[in-house]
Amino acid sequence: MTRCCASTPTRSSPPPPDAERHTDRRFVLALLQNLDETTQEIVLYHLIDEMSQGEIAELVGLSRVTVNKRLMKFRAHAEEQARRRSVG
Repeated sequence: MTRCCASTPTRSSPPPPDAERHTDRRFVLALLQNLDETTQEIVLYHLIDEMSQGEIAELVGLSRVTVNKRLMKFRAHAEEQARRRSVG
């Protein structure tokens, strides 16, 4: 009986979804470590709890504009780090 080689992962195979998700989590956690506590909360409320900027602003006691600016800075930083990660 011959085994099908299609189920055997090769070096060029993409990582399993769980492994990729684990890598993504580690990446986001590393990014969060460099932020102040309030910005960490803002990012987590937005990404995990799917709260709007207005809801977050009310919760943390900042203006919606400030929440928006912090999210934009986080996104820009995350995109830059992701580019560096994919190149390196």
